Order: sequence, then C-alpha cells, then structure tokens
Amino acid sequence: MARVLIVYGTSYGQAQKIAGRIGERARFRGHQVTLLNAQGIRGKLSFDDYDAVIVGGSVLYGHFQRPLERFVARHRTALERLPGTAFFSVSLAAAHSTPAAAAEVKKVLERFVHRTGWHPRTVTTFAGALVYTRYGPILRRVLRFISKRAGGDTDITRDFEYTDWAAVEAWADAVLPGPVRRIAAAAPLPV
Repeated sequence: MARVLIVYGTSYGQAQKIAGRIGERARFRGHQVTLLNAQGIRGKLSFDDYDAVIVGGSVLYGHFQRPLERFVARHRTALERLPGTAFFSVSLAAAHSTPAAAAEVKKVLERFVHRTGWHPRTVTTFAGALVYTRYGPILRRVLRFISKRAGGDTDITRDFEYTDWAAVEAWADAVLPGPVRRIAAAAPLPV
C-alpha cells in the first residue's frame, strides 16, 4: 500500500471531479489517499508522508489557478526529489484534435513549467467541461463564442462534459505505484 497525495486546482469543478476519480482508483488499488484543493493549503507541506504525488488543474483563459501554481513553485524541490510525481491538465482545448488545439495545450503546459520550475515525471491532458449554467453572463458569452468558432456546443441552458473517464482511470492505473489490487468497495472520496 502506498500513500498518495493528490493536489488539484479547479475553477468550476471538473479538475476536482477528475482528481476525485483518480483518488477512487488509488483507493481501489489499496492505496491510502489524501486529496487536497491547492486553494486551501497554507504554508509548507511535508512530502515525507507520501510515496507518490499527483498534481492537476484546470485551464481557464490559458492559465492554471494561481493557488496551484504557488503550491507547485513553493514545493518544487520536494516534488523533484520524489520518484512518483505526475501532473494532469484539464482544458476544453484537449477536447479537440486539431493542430491548433494541440499547440494551445502545449503552450499552456510550457508556461506552467516555466512559471513553477517543476518538471513532473509524467504529464497528461484531459478534456474538461463547458458548465454554462455555472458561469457568469460575460464568461458564458465568451465561452459560447469560442465554442461556436471551434464547432462546439453552444446551448447555454445546459452543461457539456467532454472528459473521457475511461482514459482518466487508465492513466491513474498507469501512474499509481504497484500492481492493481482490488479492495472492498469504499465510499467516494470527499472533494
């Protein structure tokens, strides 16, 4: 059994849902999981208690959440020393397979590495969600315009989830330590 820390940054909840699903996979494999929102972490955190650390966040306006960036920059040295570190990015650009979308995803990830100084061992990107019903009027219009230009969903009366949950679980299984080991069903992790 490994001790796994999952730290996430989220703006509208999709990165939190993905972090929770990764945590459920870790628990399914028999690991002990600590799930933390970067926004609520104050001061230093000891990584001596963990065998693996997974960090992830959502992208809005081309940037990750500031608390997530501050957390990673503050703990960069400890993260670099750990053999089991991974990073996941959640964005709408990842929902598209165009060269322009791939270039945007790459640019955002490079900016994150530059701003934080952290080079995670494993990086992946998951498609996020358009949660029109949770956005304010200005953001709703901006994202509808962007989605329309990309040929995406524009019905602002409902939400659209693009996350491939099977891909999330497969990635979690690939980056989590040790062999897959089924344990008794447990309640979902609180996020």
